[in-house]
Amino acid sequence: MKANLAEALRKMKEDPVKFAELIGFKPFPYQAKLLRDRSKRIVACWGRQTGKSTTAALKALHFAFTGRGRTVLIISPSLRQSRLMFRKVRAFLHARVLIDGRELLPLEGSVVREAQSSILLSNGSRIVPLPCSPERVRGFTAHMVVVDEASFVPEELITDVLMPMLATTDGCIILLGTPWTREHIFYRAFSGQLPGWSIHHVPSVECPLIKKAFLEEQRALMPEADFRREYMAEFVEEGAYFFPPSLLLSCIKPGLKLAHRPWELGGDQLGHGLYAGLDLGKLRDQSVLAVVEREPSGDRLILRLLMAFDIGTPYSLILDEVVGTCEALGIVRLAVDRSGPGEAIFEGLAARLKGCLVEGFKFTAESKAKLLSNLKLLMEKGQLLMPYDRALLAQLSLITQELSPTGRLLLKHPPGGHDDMVMALALACWAASRPAGAAVPLWR
Repeated sequence: MKANLAEALRKMKEDPVKFAELIGFKPFPYQAKLLRDRSKRIVACWGRQTGKSTTAALKALHFAFTGRGRTVLIISPSLRQSRLMFRKVRAFLHARVLIDGRELLPLEGSVVREAQSSILLSNGSRIVPLPCSPERVRGFTAHMVVVDEASFVPEELITDVLMPMLATTDGCIILLGTPWTREHIFYRAFSGQLPGWSIHHVPSVECPLIKKAFLEEQRALMPEADFRREYMAEFVEEGAYFFPPSLLLSCIKPGLKLAHRPWELGGDQLGHGLYAGLDLGKLRDQSVLAVVEREPSGDRLILRLLMAFDIGTPYSLILDEVVGTCEALGIVRLAVDRSGPGEAIFEGLAARLKGCLVEGFKFTAESKAKLLSNLKLLMEKGQLLMPYDRALLAQLSLITQELSPTGRLLLKHPPGGHDDMVMALALACWAASRPAGAAVPLWR
């Protein structure tokens, strides 16, 4: 048995596909191609659910496992995103497999130290997940850098911080993700504008686990531009979007944390002028509370909290949660979706919140267009900063625009899509931009 295990270990060091198979993972052909790619500059533009992060985690682990003293960095738009890939690395390290009828842990013995912040192997190699914060990243010398969701990592961080880390090691950088904007190194590398990059393009249709019927269903539910981007891994013209990808990218602040419950907000984020927006879900949408903070300078708003309630949550419970949150955070003004059942919620909030000005907003096609246009204007002026949140970005990217027969701007999301996070954010920004003092006439 020892001879068989030694032979298996030798093969897996030479071939990352054998490495993957030894720990129980059988890669698809397109995954095997990336695993075996020894290029120093790699860009992988893959569609949804094609196994991007799993493949990259395996490649990073094999690289660290087969060389002494190597440093592998995993960089993403947020530390949470980096840790998601890092968890996959840890799962592979502890994979159980059958060899000669016995269950073994072939890699676990190589782990010297393992924590949420890094893994150290017995050969001196280490794997470290990091956010895309220059302050957190600088100081490393790396042999491999894996950049997940690369389109959302600032280009200057990639070119001015990450790539110089590879200078003395002749190291490898992998840019990984789905298409977003063309105004980024991820697109230029993928489109062949930069020499020396190995290009991997995998639309979701190539994944054997994704049924053709599912893709056809998604195509019917989504705008064509979004389907091509998310599932076909194609870069599309920005004219199709009300919120262009490049505009959304300009609003993302690396390292900014997004809370999903009020207690996740640090004390330093309280009392600086906090404003909230509440979008009430109906049958198929979540209710969402968004909180933005106005910077002390008064120039910009920062998205701090997106609190979503499960579909079907009783309005009485939502009322209690929103009151508690507004009182705990000291919300200055709350804008509430007053449409339909929202009227009763609005009245309940106005009666119970004494230190917070509560204003209602009745949704019509015209008023929603004005609300979202105000949100877009803040973005264009550079007056809104957002943490990286894929769900919010997805909803923003689904908003489409068209003109009515009378020439009015109509904004909508596709059937089956959602805009609850978007509307909550737009309401919070509207609340922050209202005149101080008593309530003024409402949009109806």
